[in-house]
Amino acid sequence: MPRQDDLSADHISWLVKSRSDNQEVTLKLFLVMKDNAEKLKERLELANTAQSLSAVCFSLWRAVFLSDFDEENYFHDTISDAQSFLGNLILHNMVAYPQDRSTRAWTFNYYVNNARYRLALISEGDQEILPSSFVSARGGGLMPAKDFWTFHHGACVVAVRNLETKLRKISN
Repeated sequence: MPRQDDLSADHISWLVKSRSDNQEVTLKLFLVMKDNAEKLKERLELANTAQSLSAVCFSLWRAVFLSDFDEENYFHDTISDAQSFLGNLILHNMVAYPQDRSTRAWTFNYYVNNARYRLALISEGDQEILPSSFVSARGGGLMPAKDFWTFHHGACVVAVRNLETKLRKISN
């Protein structure tokens, strides 16, 4: 049975603001990469960080659209959605936004966790770009979906800002 879209004022207000916030950091990363293209070509570790941040921006962008799943039935829905997602992948050999949307209890967490894992790798590789406090502060407990997204978006903003600062310090 198709799930209802959350058209509440709270959700759609959060959705619009979060998409805008994501677009701002994505634009910032794009401009940092464009303005520092030569430096990035010369420094593989910083180029890898920029590419990882591109993946973080994309993953968080996609997750915003999937954030309105039923958190009360989260554990049941994620198993059901994972099975449905895999069934679609096997039967149709493709996944697009409609499939992400129809299995959003699972795909939302897939995308945010992809961002989280990449942010953790960035932090492990360079504390100057992303201090471990931005990765480890989440702790082991569950948090509401929007808080989970917002926490990782904040870490992305910090990492993009610090990447830009680090690239500025490198002479041409």
